[in-house]
Amino acid sequence: YSIEKAVKVKDIFLFLLTLISVVFLIKNQFLGSSIEGLTSSGEILISILIFVISWWILSDKPMHVVGMLGLGFAVLFELCSFSEAFQFFANPLIFLFLGGFFFSIFIQKLSIDEKIIHLALNIPFIAKDNRFMFLSLILVTAFFSFWFSNTATVAIVLPVILKLINHTKELNSNQKAILLMAI
Repeated sequence: YSIEKAVKVKDIFLFLLTLISVVFLIKNQFLGSSIEGLTSSGEILISILIFVISWWILSDKPMHVVGMLGLGFAVLFELCSFSEAFQFFANPLIFLFLGGFFFSIFIQKLSIDEKIIHLALNIPFIAKDNRFMFLSLILVTAFFSFWFSNTATVAIVLPVILKLINHTKELNSNQKAILLMAI
């Protein structure tokens, strides 16, 4: 049993399941609902689900693209309005988290996290006493938390803390745990 044969079988199943969902849609459009106890909208939804699930499982297309296709088909066949289908993609919390994560990536790309570590380790009174180092990092975390959500703040500060833990040899495991828990 070769890989090529398995790929062909997978492609055949994908084609058949797509064909079944298309035939189901066409039959529903011209002949109406035929499953007892199920409305026409329910049959359309079942055919869209068959299409989306089969493409998720059997194709190499990205899941988010196929999922968006399913939402597009639901709008196209008037199962819901555009705003109902895509309302959760415009939630302000999503943009808050994404902004924080993008800012975290931005900080890492510009090596600002390494500059913070260098600054923290080179100030004499902070570098000599671990308590001051902990306090300074807690204050930096509190400053970021003032502007971003707590989750985004952790995404920003965690790479800094992990690099600091890896660069500082005199910290024992308890101090490392305290430093991680402080953020």
